Amino acid sequence: MVFCSVVRSIMFLEVCVDSVESAILSCLGGAKRLELCSSLELGGLTPSVGLLSEVKKNVSIPVFCMLRPRSGDFCYSSHEIASLKIDMKLLYDTGADGFVFGALKDDYTLDYNTCKIFIQCIERNIEWTFSSCI
Repeated sequence: MVFCSVVRSIMFLEVCVDSVESAILSCLGGAKRLELCSSLELGGLTPSVGLLSEVKKNVSIPVFCMLRPRSGDFCYSSHEIASLKIDMKLLYDTGADGFVFGALKDDYTLDYNTCKIFIQCIERNIEWTFSSCI
């Protein structure tokens, strides 16, 4: 997947990738930021720490990691939220430059409380992107 993002009135190319090879090729193709996922065929899931580590060794552009524990909807149980908080810490410690996430309530409205939990989980200056979960 390829996205054009607008940040501070500057348009740039962001590419969703799920391998080191696609990350390298995206950089060579002009990407200015990567959204790292696993299982793009399922809509993108949280990548492994190992994948992030290898991508960071091979690219020099920012890498944002998807926070999504499974395919399907974006309505997360308390156990899934706890798991994602652990993943966030490990991914941040491995070099994630930012995170992509989204969370919905059972009625498919925005789950502000879960989004707030994700944002507050890493208390450092880090960028966030809200996923197109709606």
